[in-house]
Amino acid sequence: MTYFTLIRPKDVTGTGLFQCLEASLQVLGISAINAEECKKLVGIGTDGASSNVAAGGLKGLVENELPWIFWMWCLAHRLELSVKDALKSTFFIQIEEMLLRLYYIYQKSPKKCRELEDVIVELKKCIEFDDEGTRPVRASGSRWVTHKLSAMKRVVSKFGAYTNHLTTLSKDSSVKPADRAKLHGYLTRWVDAKYVLGCALFSDLLLPCSVFSRVMQEDDVDVLGAFSCLVRTAKEVDKLSSKGLEHWPTYSALLKKLTNSDG
Repeated sequence: MTYFTLIRPKDVTGTGLFQCLEASLQVLGISAINAEECKKLVGIGTDGASSNVAAGGLKGLVENELPWIFWMWCLAHRLELSVKDALKSTFFIQIEEMLLRLYYIYQKSPKKCRELEDVIVELKKCIEFDDEGTRPVRASGSRWVTHKLSAMKRVVSKFGAYTNHLTTLSKDSSVKPADRAKLHGYLTRWVDAKYVLGCALFSDLLLPCSVFSRVMQEDDVDVLGAFSCLVRTAKEVDKLSSKGLEHWPTYSALLKKLTNSDG
């Protein structure tokens, strides 16, 4: 694979990108996109920006001239977006908010981070943690599934430490009253078992998707390898759907560590 030219568009509308495409073809000696030589063009790949894929964007303009064109954008990106859409109407939305709030509580506060580390050191005397990390992980980024999975795994591992520290902060007179009230509000919601159990459940659910997404982003992926990974991913998801939640690996491991109290 090689680039034959790099051109900066005058604007990022569909028209501006279309003009770029025509200018790029001229570098190859092709006068216009509807020239005879362009019948050899069978597919175009872009990212999923609306200026590229909307009916009035680059895709629509090209298809007017070359209606046979096969158009797609990054399969790994589309996978991430499809999983995100599938979870929109579930409790995952509340978990996503918790992941975001937790991350920002500690992001710009070295003092809170040191206190959290002290809490974890003390808890290690009686609790075995699943990973060595301390701070909540950033749950947003270009790899949606992978970022969310990492953040939820950290919460499952350190949930006791986070709630322990937040309890202390919500009663600390050195913390501003408004911030204490906010932390108390978060804590009141998050100690509900559905938050930590939800993180465990969605971790199990997203793991096969995460593996498939990583494979699709490798430099040397080929059609056969991608298809084989897709089949394995579907089988892993089928395995989950055929079992009760108590048999899902992360979920069942967490259940063994929890004590039922007041229902």
